[in-house]
Amino acid sequence: MPAQRIKRIIKLKEKLMEDKQRQIRDVLLAIDEIMNNIRAIETNINVNYEHITATTICGGDLCLIKDNIIFLENKKGELIEEKEECNKRLDLLKMELIEQAREIKKLETLKIKTINAIKKAQNRKEQKIFDDIALHIKKE
Repeated sequence: MPAQRIKRIIKLKEKLMEDKQRQIRDVLLAIDEIMNNIRAIETNINVNYEHITATTICGGDLCLIKDNIIFLENKKGELIEEKEECNKRLDLLKMELIEQAREIKKLETLKIKTINAIKKAQNRKEQKIFDDIALHIKKE
């Protein structure tokens, strides 16, 4: 009976581990998307700088390009902060996943010990019955 409860707890913990693994995959996908966006912004910034240096442009166009570069730099900063938050979340999820694995291992050990204790108790009962039978046969 206790071994069955432990098995159910282990199954529950394994499901929680699967959920953590799914969350880790989701965070890794988000980090990849953020990195792709950062690379795209950097490319756009470089294109704007090349446009400024390659051609002769009037003051109004220069102000627009400069404002666009500032906007892109700010957006890049926001994405970098978001990436750092995702990395922190990823580290936390990894720690939780490791803790879940440890708990499962402890529960597996507990299950084995419980099963062994139950078997030992059964063996003692059977041995006592056999001893009683042997004593009863000797008396007759």
